[in-house]
Amino acid sequence: MRRQQTRLAAAKRSRALAAGLAVCVMVSGTAVVQTVALDAVAAPAPSQSASAALAPITLFPVADTFVTAGDPTGNFGSKTFMDVYGGTDNGCNAVGAPAYGLLKFDLSSIPAGAVVTGATLKVTTRAGYSQVGAADQNHHLIRLSNTAWNESTLTWNTFRSFDPLPNPGSPLLVGGSDVRTSPSAVGSISVARSCETTPTDQAKQFPTNGLGGSTGESMSFPQAASNFVSAIADARSTANGLVSFEIMTPGTNGKSTWARYYTKETGDAATRPKLVLTFGGASVIQAVPVVSTT
Repeated sequence: MRRQQTRLAAAKRSRALAAGLAVCVMVSGTAVVQTVALDAVAAPAPSQSASAALAPITLFPVADTFVTAGDPTGNFGSKTFMDVYGGTDNGCNAVGAPAYGLLKFDLSSIPAGAVVTGATLKVTTRAGYSQVGAADQNHHLIRLSNTAWNESTLTWNTFRSFDPLPNPGSPLLVGGSDVRTSPSAVGSISVARSCETTPTDQAKQFPTNGLGGSTGESMSFPQAASNFVSAIADARSTANGLVSFEIMTPGTNGKSTWARYYTKETGDAATRPKLVLTFGGASVIQAVPVVSTT
């Protein structure tokens, strides 16, 4: 009889465990197995989420090129370099003037829900020249609203249809405000150097990598870093997820600072332009599996 009662008790306990959750607790030093019904266990809702830190992401341009008034119908999308120069007196500069660089990045690979907290554009100049009399020896990164341009067809003439600066070589927008202190300005770098007989590579990074001005012009752009992050966030909210930039520098009495940058077409990946994005801790939204109760 005792054996039969033991078997019945064991069977009941097995059925209870199958219908519930076994919990082992200690009562006065003795292990006691208790069961809790599964429908009493709070399962996370499908909309709940967990977050995890995300490592920095590096993006290469999907398009980069330059345009110059010295060749208004020329296309340079296949070149391994792009020139930037805001003056009209070429001097050591080998390119026509003025000239502006353009870059475009695809942000669609950033995970949904990731919060960008830092943005840096790393570039390398392979040559350059700062003319005496150039008040602003910096190059400025300006966000463009147009992301539809094609590096294979873009020319100076077609660029002028969407260039936010109405007067080539001038930093003034329509209405007279300075683009360098506008929300579109996302970075500045100093590219000042002498006219070298044997040019050397110089690594630079926007938003700020040293600032200078040969005639004492005050150069301070503290808003650039936050503008850069805002530009990335805004671009991610658009349908195509593209962000486009112009590298420009103004001229002073025809004088300016020229620099020649490597593009994505160069053979050395280390010198290609790259957009590096950093993220805040616990910024990636991840779905939490729902616990089934059946």
